[in-house]
Amino acid sequence: MRVEPFHPDHLARLAVQPHQRAWRDNAGDLDLACLSQGGNAGWTGLVGERPVAALGIIDVGGGRAMAWGLIAQDAGPVFLALHRAVARYLGATGYRRIEAVTASDFPQAGRWAGLLGFTHEGTMRAYCHDGSDAELWARVA
Repeated sequence: MRVEPFHPDHLARLAVQPHQRAWRDNAGDLDLACLSQGGNAGWTGLVGERPVAALGIIDVGGGRAMAWGLIAQDAGPVFLALHRAVARYLGATGYRRIEAVTASDFPQAGRWAGLLGFTHEGTMRAYCHDGSDAELWARVA
């Protein structure tokens, strides 16, 4: 797997997991452009020319950031390399607090957040675009 800076085109070519399709499909052009500019650090993991993950950090100020990530449905063979790259990146960001939101009905995302050093802070009722619940996670330095 090779890593390169995130570009909105990567997301369009990413065969995301079913639980992540709604987020990707509801992200507008402005949202995608914002993810790849300014204080927002984003990157894509590629196997050949095929994106297997798009992840990043959105600086929200005051030493805080929001983590985001979409992972291909078939990323299993490179998931360990992906996990190690994300863990290294998170450890080197310098943020005091990094937050992540996962869908309540997708516990695999929460498990990964925990493995990356995030602590579950609670359930946010009716948070998602479809009215479903989400989980808030935080990693505090």
